[in-house]
Amino acid sequence: MTHSIHFGIKARSVWFPAIILLAAVLAAPSGAFSKEPPMDPPAAAQEARRPWKFTRVVLEAPEAIAAVTHARCGLVAGGVAEPVARGLSGRVYGFRGRGTQWRLAPLSPCGADAGFRFPDMLPDGEIVEGGGSVRRVWLIGPTTRYGHGILGDAIEAAGLALETRRGRRLEFRLPDDSVFEDRRVRLVRLKPGGPERLLAIRSRLGQGAALSLFAVGRDKITLLAESAPFGRSNRWLNVVGVADFDGDGRREIAAVLTPHIGGTLTLYEKKGRRLVVKLRARGFSNHAIGSRNLDLSALLDANGDGVTDLAVPDDSRETLRIVTFAGGRFRELMAVPNRAEIIAGIVKTALPPGGRAVLIYALENRKVVLLFQ
Repeated sequence: MTHSIHFGIKARSVWFPAIILLAAVLAAPSGAFSKEPPMDPPAAAQEARRPWKFTRVVLEAPEAIAAVTHARCGLVAGGVAEPVARGLSGRVYGFRGRGTQWRLAPLSPCGADAGFRFPDMLPDGEIVEGGGSVRRVWLIGPTTRYGHGILGDAIEAAGLALETRRGRRLEFRLPDDSVFEDRRVRLVRLKPGGPERLLAIRSRLGQGAALSLFAVGRDKITLLAESAPFGRSNRWLNVVGVADFDGDGRREIAAVLTPHIGGTLTLYEKKGRRLVVKLRARGFSNHAIGSRNLDLSALLDANGDGVTDLAVPDDSRETLRIVTFAGGRFRELMAVPNRAEIIAGIVKTALPPGGRAVLIYALENRKVVLLFQ
C-alpha cells in the first residue's frame, strides 16, 4: 500500500504530536551489505542544480525494518548495488515500481551471514572499502575498558587496521586511556582530489568522545588532527559526513554532538592539528541509544544552489529536517514530519527506471518513506 504527498522546498513545517519511543535497531551484519556507493553519474547529473520537491511515497513494510542500505544480491546497474530494506527477520526487500506507485518485493536470500571477517576485528565492526590507495579499513582490538555501551554493547575497539591497494597491512593502536567508540572508519578527502584520510570517533575514558583524523603513509598511520573531547565520560557524537557545507570552497566535517540529549549539529574545520568548531545549530539527533545504526542522516543539494545541504532528524527523530549552512548562516529549508520515529536509513540513492534521486528511511511503525527529488 502506498500514498504520496508533495512537499516542495519552501513548504512550512507541520508538526504532529506523537509518543516518543526508544529505538534500538541492529544494523546489517558487516560484509553482508556493501557500503552506500557514490550516486551513479546519471542520477548525480539529474540532481545537480535541481531543487528537490520531496514528493513523499509511504510504503507498508511486511515486518519491522532494521536497515536500509545497498545490497549486491539484487539488481546491480552500472556497478552500483540497488537500495534494499532488511527486516528484523533477516529477509531482504527491494524497491519495485515507478512514479508514485512503489512496493517492497522480497529478494532472494542474501546477507544472512556476517560475511568476511578479519582476525581481531571488532565484533560488530564494518569493513569499509576505498577507491584510492586504501583498499579497505576496519576496527580491531575488541576491549571492554570503556563500558559506555552506547552502540548496544560495552565492546569497543582499541585500534584500526587497513590494507593498501598493494596488499600491505598497517595498524594504529590507541593508548589504554581511549577507545574507538564506533563501528567503522570513514575514508574521506578534505580537499577534492586530495589524499584519503581516516576519520573515526575516539572516546577517552574520562573525557568522552572526539573526532580523530588520520593520515596514511607508506609505512604507518599517523594522527593528523582531533577535535576537543567533551571533558567528561559517557558523552558521544555521531558523524554526518564531509563536504563543503557553507560554500567557501573548503570541506568541513559535520557531526551531531550528544544526539541523545539535545543534539547539536556541528561543522568542524581543520586548523593545524586541531578540528575546530566552525558553525553549529541545536535540535538534532542521528542516533538512538543502543542502536548500531549510525546512518540516520544524508547529504544532498536540496535547493539546487550548488552547496551541500544536510538531511538530519530533529531531536525526537520524528521529523526530518533539511538544513543548510550556505554563506555561513544556518537555515532550515524545510521539515518533513512523520507520525513515528525514524529508525533506519537515511539513504540517498537512485531508483530505476530513469535513476530518479530519492531519500529512503524506515519508521518504527513499519512504514518506509521514499522522498523523491
